[in-house]
Amino acid sequence: AEIMQFTGLTDSNGKEIYSGDYLKEEGLEVEVKWDDFSVGFVFEDDSGSQMDVTSGNSNMWEVIGNIYETR
Repeated sequence: AEIMQFTGLTDSNGKEIYSGDYLKEEGLEVEVKWDDFSVGFVFEDDSGSQMDVTSGNSNMWEVIGNIYETR
């Protein structure tokens, strides 16, 4: 099994955010991924657009699942 890496962030409910988690905020869903180019975690939407996790407020997001379980 893959080990999910902790991002150091928590969501709106205080739940820890890990790589591979799916997050939702106001209808937008993203996956948390490690990006070698930026050497950090990013939020990636379905279109492939990425946002640096440190540039957003993680308290506005909610963990809704992860890549290892059905959403």
